[in-house]
Amino acid sequence: MEEEDSVAIRDKMAEYSKFLEDILKPEWEDAKYRLDLVRTQIHEYRELQQTLIKQQKDLTATIMAGKEPAAEEKMIEADVDLGMNKTVYCRAVAPASDILEKIFVHVGMNYHVEFRIDEALIFVSKRIKYLEDNPLAAKQAKFDEVDHHLQSAEVIFKQLSTEIQRGF
Repeated sequence: MEEEDSVAIRDKMAEYSKFLEDILKPEWEDAKYRLDLVRTQIHEYRELQQTLIKQQKDLTATIMAGKEPAAEEKMIEADVDLGMNKTVYCRAVAPASDILEKIFVHVGMNYHVEFRIDEALIFVSKRIKYLEDNPLAAKQAKFDEVDHHLQSAEVIFKQLSTEIQRGF
């Protein structure tokens, strides 16, 4: 009878191990991936926000000083993403005045909108707040839940393994 119980427990352990590997771990990886995507978006919007603030300060300083940009500062070079998930870029050269006045901002679903810098700053601030309050909070909660389930399952699995090794 004891041998039958041992075999049954080992079968259950194998089934439980398969569940951990085939269900919980992939679910954990997916939740982590989705959480990281939102965190990356927030990070990119924060970088854009800092760049816009710097550009706005530079533009304000130039206007306040009543200066005309030097000849070498009249053109700005930039690498432009050609929409291949940041793998293909081209070099763009544009007048500094155009770049300092208006920019295109990715607003989601592959749409870009032309904004003045002050409008872009407002949009970016709202977008960061939205991402932090909605998708980030939801993805973090989902990740925490799956992480808790995975950790609990691993603890139970280790306890069962220890019990089997001790011979019940």
